[in-house]
Amino acid sequence: MTLVHKIPVAAAQGSSNAQIGRELALDVETVRLWRDRWVGLQGIDLETLNVAERLQDAPRLGAPPKFTAE
Repeated sequence: MTLVHKIPVAAAQGSSNAQIGRELALDVETVRLWRDRWVGLQGIDLETLNVAERLQDAPRLGAPPKFTAE
């Protein structure tokens, strides 16, 4: 389980953003970002947007990648 996956799990167990940040060695703002993103997707059913898609990073600005997965 990646760090991003652990944030909503810890939040569901009642941990605060600060506690999650300390436990996972993350900045509290990073925890807040991912926790808010997860909460914002709660109204969307899993058939429309599965768990893996919910945990993907947001698109970023910048140059396109120079290397493909191959």
